[in-house]
Amino acid sequence: MVIDYVKINQLHWDCQNDVVIANQTDLNQFDHAVKGSIDITASEQSVQIFSNDRFTFRVSDEFQISGPFTAQLGSEMTVLLHSCPDD
Repeated sequence: MVIDYVKINQLHWDCQNDVVIANQTDLNQFDHAVKGSIDITASEQSVQIFSNDRFTFRVSDEFQISGPFTAQLGSEMTVLLHSCPDD
């Protein structure tokens, strides 16, 4: 096996901000940075991760689902807890 290149991504740190995902548009525009907390609080329609989609939520404090939320069959969802770097 020959390795041609290795792709490395650097995490974006936004630990001072909390995110509330109240609808599908909020989820679609989520920037995947490490947040202080993330709360999925949809009230009318379910927020969904569609089949074949992969979503990773990164938080330093808390992840909470307090509204309708669906991860369809074939989707992947991961929640990771990170310690934020000192400023």
